[in-house]
Amino acid sequence: MLSDIPVYYSTAETRVPCSEETKFEVIEKIKESALKDFDAITVDGVRILYPRGWGLVRASNTQPVLVARAEGKTQKDLEEYAADLKYRMMKAGVEDFDWEY
Repeated sequence: MLSDIPVYYSTAETRVPCSEETKFEVIEKIKESALKDFDAITVDGVRILYPRGWGLVRASNTQPVLVARAEGKTQKDLEEYAADLKYRMMKAGVEDFDWEY
C-alpha cells in the first residue's frame, strides 16, 4: 500500500533572518513577483504553485525571520523551485542563505 503513495522531495522548514520592520514588506514584494509568473496562494504568506511542486515563504509572527520551504515531484524539480524561491526572496531584500534539506 505504501508503494502507491507518491514520493515528493522537499527542503526542511528553513528560517531566514529578516528584520521585524521589513519582513511583511518583503513578503509583499515576493507576492508581486510570483503572481507575474505563477498562480499563488497569498493567505499567510505566499505559496507559489509551480507545475510540479510549490514554494512557500511566510513571515513569522513571533520572531524576526521568514519561514520558507519548497517541494517538487523530483529532486530536479525541488532544486529548480528552491532556487526560484530563493532568487525571489533575495531580490526582495533577503540576505543570501542556505536551504536546509
